[in-house]
Amino acid sequence: MIKFDLSTLLVFLSGLLIGFLIFVLIYLYAVLKSLSRKVKIKNVEEEDIDEQEIRWLIIDAQKTFNDKNIRNNEGYGALLLRLIKELTNDIASKFYPNSRNPYLELTIDETIILANYISVRFDELMSRRILKLFRGMTVNQLLFVKTTKDSIEGHKIVKQFRKHRVTSILKGALATINLANPL
Repeated sequence: MIKFDLSTLLVFLSGLLIGFLIFVLIYLYAVLKSLSRKVKIKNVEEEDIDEQEIRWLIIDAQKTFNDKNIRNNEGYGALLLRLIKELTNDIASKFYPNSRNPYLELTIDETIILANYISVRFDELMSRRILKLFRGMTVNQLLFVKTTKDSIEGHKIVKQFRKHRVTSILKGALATINLANPL
């Protein structure tokens, strides 16, 4: 049988207080240690990396994405996701050829820096003159604009104009349509 008296209660409360203080001290140490730490970025040997080959990988992924048959069969989002995964893996394998999972070789700090770079770069692109108009649009609305543009370009009349070299009027019309093409 357990007795509850004042001495037992004081021992319990003092143990609880000491445990809480130790936890707070460890937490403060971890926070202060992380604030004083500099970001470490691993150096990759760049002698084996061919930038032209990486450009070819990107161009190949763009051509695959622009192929309407593949895009219609696989679906817009599924194709985009698959191509991003493949491109990420292919490029990462150029930097880390001996790794089983080369796309997982980035540290958390490097991933944060990369995400920040992508965010800033995308913001710069979307701040350009024509693209500013599309900042408030949803992705679904942008896809609708692109689909409309593609359907206009695929129309029989437009194809006939191209076939018969009626380009001056057509180029003006397509330039107007391309203003609405965010992609």
